[in-house]
Amino acid sequence: GSVPLFWSQEAAAYNPKPPVVYPRCDPTLSATRRHFVDLLERYGTPQLVVNLMKAKKVESFEVRLSKHFESAIERMNRELPPEHRILYRPFDMKNHAKSNSAIDEVFSRLAESVVSR
Repeated sequence: GSVPLFWSQEAAAYNPKPPVVYPRCDPTLSATRRHFVDLLERYGTPQLVVNLMKAKKVESFEVRLSKHFESAIERMNRELPPEHRILYRPFDMKNHAKSNSAIDEVFSRLAESVVSR
Protein backbone atom coordinates (compact mmCIF):
# COMPACT_ATOMS: atom_id res chain seq x y z
CA GLY A 1 0.00 0.00 0.00
CA SER A 2 0.89 3.62 0.02
CA VAL A 3 0.15 6.73 2.01
CA PRO A 4 -2.32 8.98 0.15
CA LEU A 5 -0.65 12.26 1.10
CA PHE A 6 1.65 14.48 -0.94
CA TRP A 7 5.14 13.28 0.02
CA SER A 8 8.22 11.93 -1.68
CA GLN A 9 11.48 10.24 -0.88
CA GLU A 10 14.41 10.34 -3.25
CA ALA A 11 16.10 7.01 -3.86
CA ALA A 12 19.83 7.35 -3.45
CA ALA A 13 22.50 4.68 -3.40
CA TYR A 14 24.69 6.61 -0.99
CA ASN A 15 22.02 7.13 1.66
CA PRO A 16 19.80 4.12 2.45
CA LYS A 17 17.28 6.28 4.33
CA PRO A 18 16.82 9.57 2.46
CA PRO A 19 14.61 12.19 4.09
CA VAL A 20 10.89 12.33 3.41
CA VAL A 21 9.87 15.69 1.99
CA TYR A 22 6.47 17.31 1.64
CA PRO A 23 6.72 19.19 -1.66
CA ARG A 24 3.14 20.37 -1.74
CA CYS A 25 0.86 21.71 0.94
CA ASP A 26 -2.67 20.27 0.85
CA PRO A 27 -4.49 21.83 3.81
CA THR A 28 -7.86 20.51 2.62
CA LEU A 29 -6.52 16.96 2.11
CA SER A 30 -8.09 16.95 -1.35
CA ALA A 31 -6.04 14.03 -2.72
CA THR A 32 -6.46 12.02 0.47
CA ARG A 33 -10.21 12.59 0.43
CA ARG A 34 -10.47 11.59 -3.24
CA HIS A 35 -8.53 8.41 -2.49
CA PHE A 36 -10.93 7.35 0.27
CA VAL A 37 -14.05 8.39 -1.68
CA ASP A 38 -12.83 6.16 -4.50
CA LEU A 39 -12.32 3.26 -2.07
CA LEU A 40 -15.76 3.84 -0.55
CA GLU A 41 -17.41 3.80 -3.98
CA ARG A 42 -15.57 0.65 -5.03
CA TYR A 43 -15.71 -1.41 -1.83
CA GLY A 44 -18.22 0.21 0.53
CA THR A 45 -17.85 0.16 4.29
CA PRO A 46 -16.18 -0.52 6.58
CA GLN A 47 -12.91 0.94 5.39
CA LEU A 48 -9.98 -0.26 7.43
CA VAL A 49 -6.56 1.39 7.32
CA VAL A 50 -3.73 -0.61 8.88
CA ASN A 51 -0.71 1.66 9.19
CA LEU A 52 2.39 -0.56 8.97
CA MET A 53 4.89 2.27 9.40
CA LYS A 54 7.25 2.45 12.35
CA ALA A 55 5.85 3.93 15.52
CA LYS A 56 8.86 3.85 17.87
CA LYS A 57 11.59 6.25 16.80
CA VAL A 58 10.60 9.73 17.92
CA GLU A 59 12.36 11.75 15.24
CA SER A 60 12.40 9.43 12.23
CA PHE A 61 10.98 10.47 8.87
CA GLU A 62 8.75 7.41 8.83
CA VAL A 63 7.22 8.24 12.22
CA ARG A 64 6.61 11.81 11.09
CA LEU A 65 4.83 10.60 7.93
CA SER A 66 2.83 8.13 10.00
CA LYS A 67 1.67 10.91 12.32
CA HIS A 68 0.67 13.09 9.36
CA PHE A 69 -1.36 10.19 7.97
CA GLU A 70 -3.08 9.45 11.28
CA SER A 71 -3.90 13.13 11.66
CA ALA A 72 -5.41 13.21 8.15
CA ILE A 73 -7.64 10.21 8.94
CA GLU A 74 -8.75 11.77 12.23
CA ARG A 75 -9.56 15.05 10.49
CA MET A 76 -11.61 13.36 7.77
CA ASN A 77 -13.45 11.20 10.33
CA ARG A 78 -14.62 14.30 12.21
CA GLU A 79 -16.51 15.31 9.05
CA LEU A 80 -17.91 11.89 8.11
CA PRO A 81 -21.12 10.32 9.37
CA PRO A 82 -20.41 7.47 11.81
CA GLU A 83 -21.27 4.74 9.30
CA HIS A 84 -18.64 6.02 6.84
CA ARG A 85 -15.80 6.71 9.27
CA ILE A 86 -12.47 5.14 8.42
CA LEU A 87 -11.20 2.60 10.93
CA TYR A 88 -7.54 3.32 11.65
CA ARG A 89 -5.22 0.79 13.27
CA PRO A 90 -1.52 1.47 13.77
CA PHE A 91 0.59 -1.67 13.60
CA ASP A 92 4.36 -1.37 13.81
CA MET A 93 5.27 -4.29 11.57
CA LYS A 94 9.01 -4.04 12.17
CA ASN A 95 8.59 -3.99 15.94
CA HIS A 96 6.12 -6.89 15.78
CA ALA A 97 8.54 -8.98 13.72
CA LYS A 98 10.92 -8.94 16.70
CA SER A 99 8.26 -10.43 19.01
CA ASN A 100 8.12 -13.89 17.36
CA SER A 101 4.30 -13.97 17.43
CA ALA A 102 2.39 -15.10 14.36
CA ILE A 103 1.41 -12.23 12.09
CA ASP A 104 -1.50 -14.12 10.54
CA GLU A 105 -3.15 -14.45 13.95
CA VAL A 106 -2.83 -10.71 14.57
CA PHE A 107 -4.42 -9.82 11.24
CA SER A 108 -7.08 -12.47 11.65
CA ARG A 109 -8.15 -10.91 14.99
CA LEU A 110 -8.07 -7.48 13.38
CA ALA A 111 -10.30 -8.62 10.52
CA GLU A 112 -12.75 -10.28 12.91
CA SER A 113 -13.00 -7.09 15.00
CA VAL A 114 -13.94 -5.10 11.89
CA VAL A 115 -16.44 -7.60 10.49
CA SER A 116 -18.18 -8.10 13.83
CA ARG A 117 -18.88 -4.36 14.25
